[in-house]
Amino acid sequence: MLQNIQDEFQRRFCDFRSHEQDLMMFASPFECDPKCVPTVIQLELIELQESSELKSAFRDLSLEKLYSSLPASTYPALRKHANRMVSLFGSTYICERRFQK
Repeated sequence: MLQNIQDEFQRRFCDFRSHEQDLMMFASPFECDPKCVPTVIQLELIELQESSELKSAFRDLSLEKLYSSLPASTYPALRKHANRMVSLFGSTYICERRFQK
């Protein structure tokens, strides 16, 4: 029975392994190596990591607020990536918000 549970867990969450780098870049953009991300995002990620103001905001704000506060003209690829990552967990987020009240 435990083996069946483990197999089911592996089957359901195997997609996360293929998106591990994307999830890491979303969750910890200041720790992510720019060489390991798609080229369209590299320069924006480097610029983000060099900003002490944004680094401070990362410590103080939620990920949702941090990414929404990024200027769209300066960080279009990072914002697009963040929107894609957030949409993966949209139903979970809505459910959690609903039951927190």
